[in-house]
Amino acid sequence: MRPKLHNGDVLFITFKKQIEIGQIGVFRTSKGNFVKKLQPDRLESLNPDYEDIYFNEDEFAEAIGVVEEIYRK
Repeated sequence: MRPKLHNGDVLFITFKKQIEIGQIGVFRTSKGNFVKKLQPDRLESLNPDYEDIYFNEDEFAEAIGVVEEIYRK
């Protein structure tokens, strides 16, 4: 499985605090900032080389925006 996003891709983002389940978004967490797909219980990695981030007491996640479009050269 190949990652959906690649280094050098340009992401067009709409800044919003609320993202729907299944959308790809930019998130701020206690581990850093990530582009991941929102699932009910976790932030799903789009790259199999990276782990999902599960919601628990020690982890917070705040939506920064939703990815509207991906541009690849």
